[in-house]
Amino acid sequence: MEDEDQSEANKQSKETQDLAAHKKHTEMLQRLSNMHHSRLQQIAARRSAADSSDPSFETVQSFLSRFSDSKLSVEADLQRCRALAASDPDAKPQIKAELDKVSASISDLERLVAETSYFLPPYEKFSFKSKASSNRDHPSALVKEVDDLVGVNSAPQSKIVVTASPGFRNKQGEILVKTFSPEERDGEFSLNDLDSCDVYLKGRFRALFIHRLNNCHIFAGPVLGSILREGEWLLVHACISPDPDSRSRGV
Repeated sequence: MEDEDQSEANKQSKETQDLAAHKKHTEMLQRLSNMHHSRLQQIAARRSAADSSDPSFETVQSFLSRFSDSKLSVEADLQRCRALAASDPDAKPQIKAELDKVSASISDLERLVAETSYFLPPYEKFSFKSKASSNRDHPSALVKEVDDLVGVNSAPQSKIVVTASPGFRNKQGEILVKTFSPEERDGEFSLNDLDSCDVYLKGRFRALFIHRLNNCHIFAGPVLGSILREGEWLLVHACISPDPDSRSRGV
């Protein structure tokens, strides 16, 4: 009789312990679930706060809007230059001033793309509303239009604009030297149709235009603005101790 009572007591004690352990296990799972939901809510709150505090240039839609506005402005300037060249071929100074503005606008457009590229999504995730686009959407296409207008190609009227800037043209196997005075530091210089020539440009000047060079070497001082080589802009900012090859590489 005593053994039966002892067995019944042990069974009840074991059931009590199992219930207590199950209760603790359930409470632990509940605490873990609450902690998980709390973390998710905190992450969502931080993400929402970050999205609301992001500057406007970090959004794709803002970038597309600014890019489109700038592109339309450049295209309008190019149309105005074309109309002016067609109506008055002798208006070279005015056309040159307009083209300088277009070049500055294109540089600003390229700078916008460079500054916002850090915040744009990867290429495979970057989707436009309209898939159909022309080559004019890219700044290099706009640069090509400027080249066509100023006479890189064979348009007779635009060739007159190119010859308005000083430079070396149609030389072969010669050593060409140009020294820029302080008054010429805001000027431009052109190198066109040179073959097997060594060119030395001493002093500071604003812009250098290079077209149709073969087996030539160019040694130039500081170019304060930019270099246009065969329709491509070369921009160098705050260059210290450059690669020697970049100063003596043949074109």
